[in-house]
Amino acid sequence: MIVSLEYNEQLTGSISGTHFRVNYAPPLDIPGTGNATTVRQRVTKLDATSLIPGSSISDNDTNGDLVDDALELNALDSSGSLGPGPIFRLRYSCPDGQAIPGSSVSCVINQITDAGGLPHPQPQLISCTLELSPEP
Repeated sequence: MIVSLEYNEQLTGSISGTHFRVNYAPPLDIPGTGNATTVRQRVTKLDATSLIPGSSISDNDTNGDLVDDALELNALDSSGSLGPGPIFRLRYSCPDGQAIPGSSVSCVINQITDAGGLPHPQPQLISCTLELSPEP
């Protein structure tokens, strides 16, 4: 799955960082939990200038059912602007041939900061998009 930032940089100005939360449901799965190495290995940075601290990558159970259902991470860019465009690839495990309905995944961003590292004044103009893709 490719996770991208969507915004008009001419309108909003630069983004120096944001927090991503990618929600998912079975049959999608990420081996491991929390900040385990197996979780971090499922994230590949796609934006050449971004930084995704390994310590910020975490797979979490958000509804108390003891099954992880949300991958969270921070993406930063201290040399310019983050995105718009693809930021990272997330690789799930799922049974071969299994159809994945679009309703199985969603993305939320928050803690969006401007070029000065302050809360972005127009967060409503910035969103994340998901693109299901086969394993590279």
